[in-house]
Amino acid sequence: MPVTTRGLTHTCQNTPKYPRSPPVHNPYQRGPDPTPGSITAVTGPFAIASVTVPAGSGQGFNDGTIYYPTDTSEGTFGAVVVMPGFFASQSQIAWYGPRLASQGFVVMTLDSNALWDFPTDRGKEQLAALTFLTTQSTVKNEIDPNRLALMGWSMGGGGTLESAASTPSLKAAIPLAPWDTTNVSSQITVPTMIFGADGDTVAPRLLHGPALLQRADQGP
Repeated sequence: MPVTTRGLTHTCQNTPKYPRSPPVHNPYQRGPDPTPGSITAVTGPFAIASVTVPAGSGQGFNDGTIYYPTDTSEGTFGAVVVMPGFFASQSQIAWYGPRLASQGFVVMTLDSNALWDFPTDRGKEQLAALTFLTTQSTVKNEIDPNRLALMGWSMGGGGTLESAASTPSLKAAIPLAPWDTTNVSSQITVPTMIFGADGDTVAPRLLHGPALLQRADQGP
């Protein structure tokens, strides 16, 4: 457009100095583009259903609940198994099921085999449940077996870290205030997002999850 400055007329073009790249299609996105509102909403854009998994349905884990989107027109979904903490039951992490499933994931929440299971056992139970979810469950055909993740709270988060270290094929690990005395951080190559809490007196962030990864980054 013409612009006049001190009697001189220039023609300005709205052409960027460097050409813009065309939008890249994300083959893994399910549902509309996320917004701050859709992410913070109680539920996402997908309608969901759930199925109870009784104890004994598969090997290596206790009972659980599977939450999944009912609309499969966009293809398969990534899957995540969620484990509670020491002496905690599935009911304390159950809200993650519908919250995540409505955003376009298949989610399985668990009870640990025993309330007093330590992180190593909880991690093994998560992996066993993940195997059941992708090979035996009623929704196995809705899951992309190449997009699997684990999530856990407290000792469930410690189990998540240990499983991430032993299972590099995982696509994500999300330990929530993880508790574990075994430092496997140097063995983890899986993309890992750790949540720690300043006021946590059981798994203080300066001793557990975040601190372990920081020490691994700093080296010996």
